[in-house]
Amino acid sequence: MLPSDLTCALPDFKYDHDSLVQIADTYLTPEYQDLQICYTDDEAFPDNAYREYTHDSGYCRWCMLFFKDLPEDFSDLPLIQDIAELFSCCDSQSTTEKVYENLFFFDIWGELPFHKDNPYRSFGFNIPLVGCSEPTQWWSEESNTLLHEADFSGPMMINTEVMHGCPANTGRRLFLSLDGFTESLSDVRHTLNAQGKIKQD
Repeated sequence: MLPSDLTCALPDFKYDHDSLVQIADTYLTPEYQDLQICYTDDEAFPDNAYREYTHDSGYCRWCMLFFKDLPEDFSDLPLIQDIAELFSCCDSQSTTEKVYENLFFFDIWGELPFHKDNPYRSFGFNIPLVGCSEPTQWWSEESNTLLHEADFSGPMMINTEVMHGCPANTGRRLFLSLDGFTESLSDVRHTLNAQGKIKQD
């Protein structure tokens, strides 16, 4: 499997980093815990416990917070329209309504274990916001070998049907991410290239 089948950087996609971090820090708090989908890797601890699960505790803990569930309406953000225009070739994300339905913050504390996202999405569109310096890795389940690793220096499409994770992460790692894709990353990458929306090497 080629690296281009696993990741596709979108360095020309523009977004307001500070505004997104401000929204995340407003709602990724204990006050809005009921809006969050939280996970831990230890069944001995309740999922709804909040900030105890940092890298200091030694337990992996991460959560998802969807824009559609926020008490404030952000559907008029220019970012929503920009994403819909970028992925107009995808039936799953071709309108602002679909993008808003599937857009979420992914807040990770500590190691992100290797996993697959299917059946929830065939690939993801991620925008790094906080602490994304450690590379994401993709592994072959058959040969137990490293297929590829990539740094999140900017927006990127990633293959989520192949086992991936970030075992080296120790602190907070926050992304804006888009759920719900049903198309393959390779097909979308080729289409975006043909439309002149990305440049392939």
